Amino acid sequence: LLDTYHAERHPVGARTLSTIEAQALLLFGGPEVEPVRALLTELIGHEPVRAHLAAAIGGLDVHYDGVGARLPHSTELLRAGRGLLLGPTAVPSGGVPHAFAEHWTLVRPDGHVVWADPSDPPPQEVLARWFGPPTT
Repeated sequence: LLDTYHAERHPVGARTLSTIEAQALLLFGGPEVEPVRALLTELIGHEPVRAHLAAAIGGLDVHYDGVGARLPHSTELLRAGRGLLLGPTAVPSGGVPHAFAEHWTLVRPDGHVVWADPSDPPPQEVLARWFGPPTT
């Protein structure tokens, strides 16, 4: 995670700061932002706009190439801030879709799937990359 953190997460952080700045301007700006407030009020009346804004504010609009999909319904499972390894012997819980329990799935601490295989558990090098070297 640390090797790719800056390249993957820095743009996300920059976008988050930009979103916060826009919200602050809307909230604390003077009469000069009133036309923008009026337009935004009108746009928020549309479900796709609300969904887009909610995803952007919540960081759920982040997508990565390759495996990179976000594991749905995984907030509770990732609360400890560690990666997660799901396998065919795992019992689906917390709303994790059964499809993810049918094969081996490795999930980063930020909820994105980094490795999946329907037959075999991740090789040691994959586990070491995302979880660190094994301890005894």
